[in-house]
Amino acid sequence: MSAGQYPGAKGEILVIAKWHRTISTEELNFVLANCDYPSLWLSVHPPIFHIVAKNLKVAWKLVVTARNTGFKHSGIQGLGKRIVVEIMSMEKLEVPLRYQGENIIDLEKLPTLVDIANFMLTRGKERLHRLEKELMDVCK
Repeated sequence: MSAGQYPGAKGEILVIAKWHRTISTEELNFVLANCDYPSLWLSVHPPIFHIVAKNLKVAWKLVVTARNTGFKHSGIQGLGKRIVVEIMSMEKLEVPLRYQGENIIDLEKLPTLVDIANFMLTRGKERLHRLEKELMDVCK
């Protein structure tokens, strides 16, 4: 959860709460009730990795494996001195809870929003397990 005019504005947002696990509606309510920032966002970000590959063949193998396990936003980012592969999935959610002092989400709807956020987080973690399994098989 972050405070700021818009999510993702580097240097202009403040992280209010961070969980790397599913959350409860009560936890979200607690943060909302105890935070007086005018704009608050609930965010779920996808898993992301940057890996330096030893050559282009290995880099491409990483990209193919990542995409086949649901990390659709994966690709080769750098071909300079180092070959950098970015692996990222699509599980992203950014929802304004409060904007310029006005509550955007009805508190009665928070359980539904928490369910959606938890689903997105869980799906991203499941993709991580599939990626790990596939990479272990590829590296044998």
